Amino acid sequence: MSADWRANRSDDEEDEHEEVFAGRSGLLLTVDCADYMFEQEGESESRFVEVLHIIEAMMRNKVVTNETDLVGVVFYNTEKNPAPESEEELQPGLVAPRQCAIYLPLGTTSVETIRKVRGMRESSDLFGFDSKYGHAQGTSLSNVLWLCSRLFSHCGYKLSQSTIVLFTSNDTPHDSSSSEYQQALVKARDLQQKEIFVELVPMNSNFDCDKFYKEFLCTVLEEDMADFEAPVYEKSKERLLYRLFVKSYKKRSMAHLKWHLSEDLALGVNVYSLRRLEIFCCTDRPALY
Repeated sequence: MSADWRANRSDDEEDEHEEVFAGRSGLLLTVDCADYMFEQEGESESRFVEVLHIIEAMMRNKVVTNETDLVGVVFYNTEKNPAPESEEELQPGLVAPRQCAIYLPLGTTSVETIRKVRGMRESSDLFGFDSKYGHAQGTSLSNVLWLCSRLFSHCGYKLSQSTIVLFTSNDTPHDSSSSEYQQALVKARDLQQKEIFVELVPMNSNFDCDKFYKEFLCTVLEEDMADFEAPVYEKSKERLLYRLFVKSYKKRSMAHLKWHLSEDLALGVNVYSLRRLEIFCCTDRPALY
């Protein structure tokens, strides 16, 4: 083995190497936009606005934890599918199916994308949602998942993990006797083979996963139905709204050494610290506890 086995490579080269190895994760936030998601009880916010709060929090967390990860937003159960607002959002060869719309194409999170979500949430008419997107019901879940799968494959990166987060208050998107029900299960098996995960966020406390999503999620995640734990609205919402304030830094090696196994064989070894001192930015000195 050569004596100069990458012994002098820089930290930047190391980061690039580790980034290629680790890859990026992709996250598609998929929102049910049927009428029932926009209903309000008294002065409380609609479920759709609650979802926008959660999406904004998740995007902020992505900026803090790993800004290279990709995030996108897809609407379904929409009457219309408006064209992208800019050329940057246009993805050649990708057309949303009926009653689906791409609000944010899969990409890195930025100030502009967060503002686009916050702006819709704070707008009195949700950026004219009724006229621009409208509402529908009965959208084929198989078509929604097909669109998400295509967005992952067209993102331009090899993703280390792909996840679809599904926000809905409808626990029965398809009747068990319908062809759409069977198509959704077929698509679930397809997602499982492609290693695309699905996370359900039920947007009401009376959500009954046994009606549809138990079998669907167990198929996607390849889990035994006897071990299935149904997601709970309050816990899911609290977990996703939790805001992170500390960046998750990549580990940098402190030294590069050679481990000699014999006279003719040596391995390159990186040395890492298992604990890192907290440094105050104002003094550039370690914190004392």
